[in-house]
Amino acid sequence: MASHPSADITRPRLAFLTPSNPIDADSGGKQFTLDRLLGLATLADVDVFCLEDAPEQLRRLSELLGGRPVHAAGQLKPRTMRHWAESMLRGMPLSVWRNNIAELRALVDRHAGTTYDVVYVDHWLMWPASKGFNPAARRLLNLHNAEHLIFQRAAEAHQGALKYLLSLEAKRVRRYVRRIGVQADAVHSISEADRQELIATGIPASNITAILPCVNAGTASSGRPGGHVLFAGTLTWIPNVEGLDWFLREVLPNLDIAQTVQVVGGPPVPAWLQLPSAAKVEFLGRVPSVEPLYAEAGVMIAPVFSGSGIKIKIVNSLARGLPVVTTSCGIEGFPPGWEGAVRVSDDPAGFRQAVRELINDTTGWATASSQAKQYAARHFSTEAARSKLEECLNVSVRS
Repeated sequence: MASHPSADITRPRLAFLTPSNPIDADSGGKQFTLDRLLGLATLADVDVFCLEDAPEQLRRLSELLGGRPVHAAGQLKPRTMRHWAESMLRGMPLSVWRNNIAELRALVDRHAGTTYDVVYVDHWLMWPASKGFNPAARRLLNLHNAEHLIFQRAAEAHQGALKYLLSLEAKRVRRYVRRIGVQADAVHSISEADRQELIATGIPASNITAILPCVNAGTASSGRPGGHVLFAGTLTWIPNVEGLDWFLREVLPNLDIAQTVQVVGGPPVPAWLQLPSAAKVEFLGRVPSVEPLYAEAGVMIAPVFSGSGIKIKIVNSLARGLPVVTTSCGIEGFPPGWEGAVRVSDDPAGFRQAVRELINDTTGWATASSQAKQYAARHFSTEAARSKLEECLNVSVRS
């Protein structure tokens, strides 16, 4: 449960607007949202607004926040050609239009008279709904990624009509993010690299603060030398699918280790089950907890070639002392100092060699594990994130 200061201290009142209830944190994005929400709840009285979820999940989130209200309404629109055409007519990127839900806007409108000091817009997708709150409230926009980079990099990996559509969407997203970034009273980015990318779109540098994601400093060490290879990432997220596909096709067939590869995060792409390398893989789907898999893992792999922002699965692994093998895109945005705990390669041979070394070298593994814990504690502490949030809230409330 979120802790609260004594009652005689005046606390700001904050509306936290996010696409999904993050209580089960079954993806990196939801984990980031939940950590940010809990951090804010130590500094303000927070009411949550999100799309519909089961009553039990809404109740659990409310309990975690000390009984604060959790409001929900509306459902995400499906990704269809009709909605894409509507998004073009409305001048919104498709992802934003899919989350621009009449029921959610009506829910927010019903709270227009509530005196909130701050509206914390968690994710660019929620910006249209945020306009229904009292205009006197300060609006802080939390960007999980430099969103246009996701589409831009995806376009670079495709050909033909899909390449054209992704390039078009990247331009639309860039314009939209710039527009709402300028409108917001402040913008929070997930890393300094993303901050620089957002500045390049035209958002004033003075408007953007980089606040790294956080992990509990008391997270227990996990993993062991000689353990299995672990991939943990939501398999509805295209960069994860593309990266794992590359690993299964280009890396794994010639990776001569005895350990299996365990994949968790959703059902596999059917074609993966027909690959010769599938015999070396356990596709575990979604699991109640990843902790038992961390405990028996020797290395976390994070093959990523698109997307942006800090990868939460890498942060989670480092916090547990589990060494990581990733790509240059995967380590993007991480502060310097990760080299002792993370191996980076963009080519199959180099990726194989890095996995092989961490699996087979007991002494090297122990050193990498220790440095992973130290690095995570130094850069991703709850205290550091809370301090920056407190500073940002104080500025917003005084303004």
